[in-house]
Amino acid sequence: MSTVAPNRHAAVREYTLDAGPVADLDVRRIELACLDNAARYARTIGWPARYVAEGWLHHNHDRGYTLADVMRVVEAYLAHAPGVKDYSPDNIAAMRRIVADVCADYAHKAHEALQSGDYAGALDLCERGEAADPDYRVGDRWGWYQLINTVRDMAARAGRPLP
Repeated sequence: MSTVAPNRHAAVREYTLDAGPVADLDVRRIELACLDNAARYARTIGWPARYVAEGWLHHNHDRGYTLADVMRVVEAYLAHAPGVKDYSPDNIAAMRRIVADVCADYAHKAHEALQSGDYAGALDLCERGEAADPDYRVGDRWGWYQLINTVRDMAARAGRPLP
């Protein structure tokens, strides 16, 4: 199977998915777990879907999902991006850099929007960044949750509360 060249669309879901009870941000976390681990499991075990799902569920057992819930997401992602199972560590690192670059771009643009008083625009950019990688940290410090709350607080203080 051939690998897909990393591109800026790595941070955007390009397929439809019935995720059942799995929340959108957790779907993205599972997709990123596939990116990080599927190739290693494919090389060493040969059946990455179950091991990616079990590994993710082990670290996120408090979210209330079943193995079947997580497997549905993993299998859909691997069907959409079968080449991910063949990625080298360099491919994975390149894809992660792309996702991080996309998130950094969203964070930078959100900051600019916030500075110009465009609170709705800043919120939209933060939410897009959160959808690309829910666990991204701006400057290794601020998560999207803190940024979104800051935008909402600043908008409220300016008399322009956001929904």
